[in-house]
Amino acid sequence: LKKLHAIYTNTCKKDGVEYIAGKAKLITAHELEVVDLEGKNPRKFTAPHMGISTGSKSIMPGRLPGIGFTFGSDGCFTLEELPKNLSIIGGGYIGVEIPCLLNCFGVKTTICMLEPSIVWPFYREITKMQMEIMTKAGIELI
Repeated sequence: LKKLHAIYTNTCKKDGVEYIAGKAKLITAHELEVVDLEGKNPRKFTAPHMGISTGSKSIMPGRLPGIGFTFGSDGCFTLEELPKNLSIIGGGYIGVEIPCLLNCFGVKTTICMLEPSIVWPFYREITKMQMEIMTKAGIELI
């Protein structure tokens, strides 16, 4: 996973993308303020269009029976062998991407959605079609 992150970082650098680590706040539709990770040194940026990569981490429910047998999304990349079955809690982007990938390798996958649709509430027409394709491929959506 570290190697994959390094590849992405190097590709961005080659393409002239500036990486800024910190906490960002939109000031207007075209203005952004970023403070460093200590909450200091504010910098303002303006542009007609901005791409913001927020990053994310898996949230592990604390008192769920059997939680010790689970892993977050990064854990999929460290598996020594593929499981026969895998259940994913949540139908967000990563919660959909990983089971689709593992399903291609023959893992029986189930997505336990917290909302009525995957990646809710975005792209309703597309997600409806995607859910039909996933179901036809053998991914269970509950």
